Amino acid sequence: MHVSRYKQWEVLPASKFSGQWFKFAVGNELLESFIIGTKYTDEDLMEYEKQGYQIIDIPLEMLHRFEMDMNRTLIDTCGIAVQSSYKYIPYKLVQPCVGLGSNPFQKEILKIGLKDQYQIKDFFIPELVPEIIYTKKIYIHCDLSKSGDMTGISAVAVLGYKNQERFDDTGESNTLKEIVFRHVFSVGLQCPPNDELSMIKVKDFLHYLKFELGWNIVGVSCDGYQSLMLLQSLKIDGFDAKEISMDIVSTKTKECVGYTIFRNTLVEQRIKLLNLYELTREITNLEKNEATGKVDHPKQVTKVLEDGTKVKSVGKDISDSLGGAIYNATVSVDLNELDYLDGVTITDNNVLLNNSSNLADQFFGISTNPVDGSIRMLPQNSNDIDEQLNVDIQKEIKRTQGILQQVKSANPKTRLSDQQILDLYGEMDTDGFVIF
Repeated sequence: MHVSRYKQWEVLPASKFSGQWFKFAVGNELLESFIIGTKYTDEDLMEYEKQGYQIIDIPLEMLHRFEMDMNRTLIDTCGIAVQSSYKYIPYKLVQPCVGLGSNPFQKEILKIGLKDQYQIKDFFIPELVPEIIYTKKIYIHCDLSKSGDMTGISAVAVLGYKNQERFDDTGESNTLKEIVFRHVFSVGLQCPPNDELSMIKVKDFLHYLKFELGWNIVGVSCDGYQSLMLLQSLKIDGFDAKEISMDIVSTKTKECVGYTIFRNTLVEQRIKLLNLYELTREITNLEKNEATGKVDHPKQVTKVLEDGTKVKSVGKDISDSLGGAIYNATVSVDLNELDYLDGVTITDNNVLLNNSSNLADQFFGISTNPVDGSIRMLPQNSNDIDEQLNVDIQKEIKRTQGILQQVKSANPKTRLSDQQILDLYGEMDTDGFVIF
């Protein structure tokens, strides 16, 4: 018996396709496959073949599917499997989404546990998150641990939706509503030696954001590990809290559901990320096992530091927390309640940052027409706006640090937190200070 495997476009009617093609370089266990595209020379193709790549032509209508997940699509449409495990989100997908915004946490990784006196909010600078962001729908995900692993916490803001064109297996075009996000923060919590994570401190930080700072937190999620008590407590306190796992794989498609949503968001550039080293390292080291569909970190090794702290090689705790926040928002938000980012005013023209007209709007990827109020999305690489806002933010940080230093010098015995000092300072004149 002879069995032939045809490429999908070879058996579908030619009328389904435009007749335009792009080149694709098929690799092997040692060479990573990649999209060549439509701009190339004969010399380029000869060089790729010399390196060991197989060059194939694919209908242009399928380009988006290959951009989404080239290895999975290569199997589904061509019957070609070249790697059992591969890097799931390469840096070239992350880089276009990265802006120059500042993380409101002083450090990417905090060493904090059950036994010390620190609170998570002690390392948080709320002034770095504009009101136009924290008043949007905020989703937070906690990837919990006990002692050995790191705990990741991330927040995203839902700005609105955009119309996203996609092609199905038959080459038909479909336009879908997809959410546009802004990355608000990410942080890793590393337990000190012989200590463990304090769930109470995680809960207190969420309370601080919602009840003290007034953030519009509409959803909190945790992975399944030891999260039951925390979720129940948050529900009692008025949070919409649920369990979300980034490890669930669809038995039908062998796709990791949460990470497929996360990856699509990056591919379609529907999120602006903070430029965080540890987060980027975790995302770009994720591997997908094609046999099981699971997305995971590479095999880990543990290193013991001089102070006894156990540090594992690259994991996916912070990556899970960001992906979990996006996943929860995607399955929870009613798209009919969101603003369409090409036709309505979604921010107030009076909302300014350091007297820079609409700078905050532009930094977060939108520009308002002062005549008709319509808004449009800006390119993700608006670096001039990023840099200008970053300068304003750094000035505000220095001003705040100066106030704290001045007050603490005059009142060395104060027990008030930095935020309490700033709150009181805002209510006083600048001619003098009170003793706390």
